[in-house]
Amino acid sequence: MLGIAEPKLGSEIFADTGITASYNESIEELIRGVRAHLPKLMKKLSEEDLTRAQLGLAHQYSREQCATDVNRQDKPIIQTIALIETMDKNINTFVMRLKEWFSWHFPELGKIITDNGIFCKVVRHIEKRENITEDMKDELTNLVLDDEKAQ
Repeated sequence: MLGIAEPKLGSEIFADTGITASYNESIEELIRGVRAHLPKLMKKLSEEDLTRAQLGLAHQYSREQCATDVNRQDKPIIQTIALIETMDKNINTFVMRLKEWFSWHFPELGKIITDNGIFCKVVRHIEKRENITEDMKDELTNLVLDDEKAQ
């Protein structure tokens, strides 16, 4: 007989494997004891490993619950949030690459302009260090000041 922690799981286990599964208070206490003392029972398992395994299991369980959710109206919201986070990460990566690449031509610009949006606009406007004239310096100063005021 197999002791289980979820009573509804027993019928599915029996249907799939033919193994009889049981759930009662003594099995529940036994499982609770194993969970509480698992690091002591298994010498090679540390507290950190157990915590990481529990966290991974919790994340996987949450993903499965979201995937099989009957309230599917929440899925677009969850997917939109994930998409925004991914886009934000990609934008930051692209700006870091732009700063890295443009710093070969104009290393001072990264120190002068710290805002990513302004930096991209200025790089687009300048293109090459040789293109900077006195008039452009004034334009860049105005561009930076205008963007700072808008924020």
